[in-house]
Amino acid sequence: MQTRRTAKAIGVGALAALAVLAVPAVAARALTAQAHFAAPAAYRTDPAKTPGVSYDTASVPVGSWVRVTQSANDLGGMNVELQVSGLRPRRHYNAQVHVGRCTATAAGAGAPFKDGPSQGDYAANEFQLNFTTDRSGGGSVLTQHYWGIARNQRANSVVIDRPGGDRPAACLTVPFKRLNPGW
Repeated sequence: MQTRRTAKAIGVGALAALAVLAVPAVAARALTAQAHFAAPAAYRTDPAKTPGVSYDTASVPVGSWVRVTQSANDLGGMNVELQVSGLRPRRHYNAQVHVGRCTATAAGAGAPFKDGPSQGDYAANEFQLNFTTDRSGGGSVLTQHYWGIARNQRANSVVIDRPGGDRPAACLTVPFKRLNPGW
């Protein structure tokens, strides 16, 4: 009888240890990039020094802030979360993950990232990060997909478009990673 209790206690302890070990593994698979936006004239080619650039300082003022977090999710895919502050208040912004890194010109970030063979512009095929700022110019959005960045794909930035339009207002270089070796 005592042997059985010991086995149960060891079994429960082992399960608790596994649960504790599993939590850091998910947290370790998150990647975060953040910056205060700089004007194109101040932009440097080293994204570690100036990862965020504002092309339209009326929509995305110099000094406004952005954070992008990429993480694995329970669907076996990935989440992308965008947080901003200091943008124009009560405005709707469209943003999406792009294939290229930010440069001093808006065209440098290249095309929006697309999943799979379809090149269509729709939410299930892209990481669209559309948000509306609050009265202080802050906002956030979380996009979740059952897929992620595959071995043969690149994703290197998030581009925020001007409110009410599809012209780039700002860019943040984000070194997105393939989080699941199965993709």
